[in-house]
Formats: sequence, C-alpha cells, structure tokens
Amino acid sequence: MLFPAGKYYIGDLTSVMTDNNYVNLLENTNFFQNKYMTFKGEYVWAHKVASDCDTYFYDENDNEYCVTSDIMGIIPASLRDIKDDDDNIIEFHREFEVSYLDGVFHFGDKVTIDTNKEDVPEYFEDDDDAFGLGHDDDN
Repeated sequence: MLFPAGKYYIGDLTSVMTDNNYVNLLENTNFFQNKYMTFKGEYVWAHKVASDCDTYFYDENDNEYCVTSDIMGIIPASLRDIKDDDDNIIEFHREFEVSYLDGVFHFGDKVTIDTNKEDVPEYFEDDDDAFGLGHDDDN
C-alpha cells in the first residue's frame, strides 16, 4: 500500500487520539488486521512492537518514540485529536510504503525504528517502587 505524500504522525496512536476515536479506529481496521487500513477516508497503519512494556524506541536519527500500548503506527497528522509540540511529525515529499519485519519498522526511506532495542524508563526498572511512592517495606 502506498501512502500519499504529506505530514504524518509516527508513534503510539493512543497518545494522539481520544479513547472514542481510538476504539473507532480499532473497529474500522479490524484491530489492525486488515491488509489495507483506512480511517476517516485516510490511510493508516499499525503493528505490535517487539516488547510488551512501556518503552522508548529510537530511529536512526535518535528521535524518541514512547510506546505504552504495545502498538506503533502512522496516521496523517490531521487525524490527531490530541496534539503536542513533541509529537513525531514527519513530512514525506513523495509516496511511500510502510513495513514491519522482525521487530523493525520502516516508514518510507525516512524513518527506521528497531523495536528489538528498547529503553525502559527508570521508573519501571525498579519493581519495588514502580510508581515512585516510596513505600518502606519495614513498616
């Protein structure tokens, strides 16, 4: 499937869509199982990442992609309901393809993200105090 040129968000789709729109997206794409996925008349695409935790991944230019839903995808930037200055918006100047193979995402020739290499946030590394609550086991 060829995506048309334009501006796209790449990352965890749950961070840029309201719950209601994300549920509609899941239903429209058969939970990202359809070969050709569209939402609101636009091409979209998503795939499960290689790990199962809140993780940061990096592309070849060290841009950071936080994934908390275990799904990474691409949607036209205009479909975002929730917008942040830190969103990974990439402009593609010509048609492009997306693919996933063995944990590696390719978004055209602009972005490659290897989800086999992860960076787990510090607050998840210590299971004893995962949420920074400072509980003392001696009490």
